[in-house]
Amino acid sequence: MKNFESFMAPQLEDYVLYRLNLGYTKKGLRWRLLAFDRYLKEQNADWDLLEPSFFLELREKIDKKPQSVNKILSAIRGLFQYFARLDIYQENPLKDIPPLPEGYFIPFVFSPVEIEQFLEVACNRLRRSE
Repeated sequence: MKNFESFMAPQLEDYVLYRLNLGYTKKGLRWRLLAFDRYLKEQNADWDLLEPSFFLELREKIDKKPQSVNKILSAIRGLFQYFARLDIYQENPLKDIPPLPEGYFIPFVFSPVEIEQFLEVACNRLRRSE
């Protein structure tokens, strides 16, 4: 298991422990927070840099699918809600940052007539053993 390495490492560990005590698993949360921790370390960030523009830049630099980016931002949003409850942070800087639009898969639905045509062609092409 990788450890957090940024200036926020103790608070991230506390948050993961807090969520564990509430009954949540740490598996999904930890990798999302590790992505945030890695970005904090790369940017040499401190508390003063954590403004909405910082998180908009983070959102653009995460090289993953929109669903993954949204999960990471959701984990960070929860972290800052936790910070606000503990009076570590005054206001959640992610509260006005919208999620990325996700590309949903819309399956093609056949009509009853098309299904009958498909079955008829398939049945005619089957080898018949006699």
